[in-house]
Amino acid sequence: MNNLIGVGETLLISCVNGLLFALFACQPLLIVGATGPLMIFHMSLYHFAKTYELDFLSLRVWIGVWMTVFGLLVAAFEAVAIVKKFTRFTEEIFSTLVCLIFIYESFVKLIAIFQTHPLISEYVIMPVLADINTTTTNTTTMDTMEFMTTTIANTMDMDTMDMNMNSTEKETLGDQKETLGDQKETLGDQKETLGDQKETLGDQKETLGDQKETLGDQKETLGDLNLIP
Repeated sequence: MNNLIGVGETLLISCVNGLLFALFACQPLLIVGATGPLMIFHMSLYHFAKTYELDFLSLRVWIGVWMTVFGLLVAAFEAVAIVKKFTRFTEEIFSTLVCLIFIYESFVKLIAIFQTHPLISEYVIMPVLADINTTTTNTTTMDTMEFMTTTIANTMDMDTMDMNMNSTEKETLGDQKETLGDQKETLGDQKETLGDQKETLGDQKETLGDQKETLGDQKETLGDLNLIP
């Protein structure tokens, strides 16, 4: 119930109700706690409040207040005697309703789990072909079976992927594919730019080599001039 009422709150209020019941109801050994019908009532009340956009906790408090009023009236006028009018059929009908609600909620939870976490192709086990005479099986038959098994597995993989992938995921994958294409083009441009820079550095290196040779020639010329008397 969206963490509005949890196990801690239920245990705490059960302890408080047990203390109050033992002090004022003259039945200290009676265990007062949450039961299955009470949980079903809380679930139904929560769905009702959510449907009509009401505050669940405020609605639950007012229900508790009215229950207190009716409880005091029943105790004051001894209306509990009306219980003798109830038959076993009424009790069994109520118990059947509670059981059906619990069974229904269990199947709803199971279906929700399988929809959230569906089976994938790795979990599917291909049926084993029995009663195969291994002595008469030749290479062609084995190759054909292997080809058919691979084809069926690939088909099941594709069907599972199509079932698990909705339109939103397909659009997202398409956008990611386009983004990767743009990034690939950008990397190509950067690669070309780096190539141009590499060629420029090569030209500069050749120029420096030529300048170095020129300086060497000038140095030799100066040396020859110094040797002349």
